[in-house]
Amino acid sequence: MAKKWSPKKIRKFSYPKAAAKTVDEWFIKYANFTQTSKKMGIARTTLIRWKDKIEKENKSLQDFATVNQYKGFVELELEDYQLFDEKRKQNAQKKKEMSKQAKQLTAQLRAQGFDVKISAPANVDSESNSRQSAKFEQIYILDTANDVEMQSKARSLFKKMSQKEQEQYLDYKEKHSNE
Repeated sequence: MAKKWSPKKIRKFSYPKAAAKTVDEWFIKYANFTQTSKKMGIARTTLIRWKDKIEKENKSLQDFATVNQYKGFVELELEDYQLFDEKRKQNAQKKKEMSKQAKQLTAQLRAQGFDVKISAPANVDSESNSRQSAKFEQIYILDTANDVEMQSKARSLFKKMSQKEQEQYLDYKEKHSNE
């Protein structure tokens, strides 16, 4: 004889809080909604609405997405993490190579009688640094010009920068004004 069915309370499915918090942080700060929309098949406006609700109402992405959708969000976050990890490893490898080259160059110069020590750059992210240095150089040239209009343009460019960039520019300006 078959057992008689009786209703039982089943707990709501959810990821651990730490993992959910990580996915929520990724979704709010780092997710590209256009790409996420294409990969997940969810409208971009819906994703933006979810983001606003998560930020304002202190909810979780789990409250809005289905289990399969949430699984997709976790996979997208993991893809982003893997890209970040690969880039970090590449930068570490570049830093090692640059340190090795600096040591070899120092040894060669000392062998030729020069008393010079060459060190590897502290930050290896050269593309963004070179762009930022070029931007700082442009502002510095405008700022040090004798033309009032150029100085005004330098001030307006300076005001458009973030607080962190402004501090970095002031360090750049101080270092280059001493030269």
